[in-house]
Amino acid sequence: MPTLQIDFTLTRDKRSYRIVPKEPLPPRRSGQSNLDRTLAAKLDAVADRIIGNGGPLVPYKPLHKVPDLFKIFAKIPRTADGVLSFVNTYGHFTNAGIVGGHGDMVPTVLDEAERMSKRLDRLSSSRPSLGPDIPVTKLNCFVVGHASGGIALKLVPATLRDALWLQLAKALADGTKIRKCRFELCDEWFRAGAGTDRRADADFCSDEHRKRFNSLERSR
Repeated sequence: MPTLQIDFTLTRDKRSYRIVPKEPLPPRRSGQSNLDRTLAAKLDAVADRIIGNGGPLVPYKPLHKVPDLFKIFAKIPRTADGVLSFVNTYGHFTNAGIVGGHGDMVPTVLDEAERMSKRLDRLSSSRPSLGPDIPVTKLNCFVVGHASGGIALKLVPATLRDALWLQLAKALADGTKIRKCRFELCDEWFRAGAGTDRRADADFCSDEHRKRFNSLERSR
């Protein structure tokens, strides 16, 4: 069976990004229906947006830097500042975030973060399930030679949004289990099983948290 590789490079604005506040809903024109007004509002991007500051575009490979970036994304604060911090650190979420585009819509990014969070909760539950299918907006696939002499499938996603879902999918395809730490002061998702230092049925993300959990239990 061929191995799976993800090769993703985006470009970050060297001058970072900023929030463009949403515009107020324009007043209703004479003869304009509520539906037409709503559609016009959507076209005018009546929502906070994250756009670049017009600096040079610098190539960046976020998945190479952060193996579990999907977990970080799922935990971002559900605010415009939370999205801005994530984009400033890891790059624009969609191609709309590239300089000259309309920018990443904050509600869209937050909806995706919430979706990722719910998927990780499903995967770490007593009855693991990925849930509904997740569409990938654009993906290129190549068959490449592998160092072992075999072949590999190289997936090249077009956006960070797709790359995050593929990063999670690759972890699952490699046999990794997604678990949630039982230590109440942690409650973080962690990888377990194949390719990790935790057993597939591990309840804690580390031995330290297991010991602290047991210590608290004994003191109660």
